Parts: sequence; structure tokens; C-alpha cells
Amino acid sequence: MVDETYNVSIAPRPKRQIRDITRYLAENASVNTAENVRDAIFDAIYKLEKMPDSHGRLRYIESDDPIFRRVNIWKYVIVFTVDEDIKSVNVVDVSHSSQDPQRLIDRLTP
Repeated sequence: MVDETYNVSIAPRPKRQIRDITRYLAENASVNTAENVRDAIFDAIYKLEKMPDSHGRLRYIESDDPIFRRVNIWKYVIVFTVDEDIKSVNVVDVSHSSQDPQRLIDRLTP
């Protein structure tokens, strides 16, 4: 069996969210912490190119189209969808795990 590789893309909103997380940590913790967290988030995102369906569904949203999946890295939740037809992963949200789930639902559902 050949390992399939998925194309990973990051939507504009999660790019902004990662910048905001990095800025917040640089101002309130340290530049080193900010860089470590940012690097870990991007590392987790790009690891989604292999077996993205192995990650669990986002439990707050029971949509079947699209199916929202999540991966946790420390206290952050990376939300993404998978398009099997074109072998792509689209990261749609990155937020702190303590955030009210309703805010995430509101951002991701029409």
C-alpha cells in the first residue's frame, strides 16, 4: 500500500488566528514561547498531509458535509476538513481549547 499525501492549505482566518496567538504570547509570555507554540501549531498542521482522517471529528458540530475534524496541540485546537476526491486538507480554524464552543460553532456554521 502506498501512503497517500494530501495537499494541506490554511484558510485566511486560521492564518490570522495563528498570528494573533503568536503576538499575544510574545507580549504576555515570551518571544521564545510564542515562537515555540507557533512552530508546534504549523508542525501539527503540516503533519496532516499523512492520514488526516485518523483524527477525530469535532464533537460540537455534527455536520456530514463538510466533516470537521480536529487535532490538539497543547492548549490549541486545529480544525480542518478533508476532501478525499482531490486529496486535500483545509485548515479552517485555530483557537484556544478554553474558548466557548459556541463561538467556534458560530464561526464554522452558516
